[in-house]
Amino acid sequence: MILAGWALVLALLLSLASGLLVPWVPLRGVMALQELGCVLLPALLAARLSGMGGEALQLRRSGAVLPLLTAALAALLLPPLGKLMELEMRLLPDLEELARGLEEMVRASGAADLLLVLLLAAALPALAEELLFRGLLLWALAGRFRPAMAILIQAFLFGLAHLHPARLLPMLLLGIFLGWAVLRAGTVWVGVAGHFVFNALIVLAANAGQESGPAGSVPWGWVAGALALFAAGAALLARLTRPAPSAAVGEPSASPPGEGEPGAPSASSLPAPSGGGSETRP
Repeated sequence: MILAGWALVLALLLSLASGLLVPWVPLRGVMALQELGCVLLPALLAARLSGMGGEALQLRRSGAVLPLLTAALAALLLPPLGKLMELEMRLLPDLEELARGLEEMVRASGAADLLLVLLLAAALPALAEELLFRGLLLWALAGRFRPAMAILIQAFLFGLAHLHPARLLPMLLLGIFLGWAVLRAGTVWVGVAGHFVFNALIVLAANAGQESGPAGSVPWGWVAGALALFAAGAALLARLTRPAPSAAVGEPSASPPGEGEPGAPSASSLPAPSGGGSETRP
């Protein structure tokens, strides 16, 4: 827990310091530096110092089903979270200019440039931020608090780490879902998959001419439909995963999730979507 806290503080301080390089370093260079040096490096360093290596980051093997399902559910969150940002900007018009600035950061000038933007704004953040927040921090918190509280704490810190008022609440909600999915699956790779797809779709939407985010002009009916599909998919994810036996968080497991390992905290108190929690196996 102490190492995870220090890793988070170090990541924040390094991220703030890297902002001082903007006048001299191209913006995309700063983006790469922030994810690799300011987020990923502290997570890897903490894992190394813990003596557990990849196990401290929950780098357990995962099949294709759970990551793909998590990625699909993350995509379904785009309409409601985009609509939430739209409502925030209506209430606080100053946020709209900040949101447009974020969109300009991910606009590409061509196909090759779009691939570079996807790497910098989708792939690197998905890997670095998931290893820090859902790999290292979440499981350290789950060793001290009930799973639901651990999910809320890491999600709040995840939202704050984006340093943007318009993104705080959407990122908080995304962090809650990804934290829940990672604890259910027992591997950080489901979070990486969901995070990547979420960011990648935002980048593609910005380059397709969307002006106010991925769901800024989506009708409420579409938002409701996305939420209904999300609830059904989350119930399926809950059914496909099982509450793991009580164990000290961070203890090495003999096999990957789904094969009988004690690699996750007790999930009996995890927030499960309606229709899914009662059918998981003990």
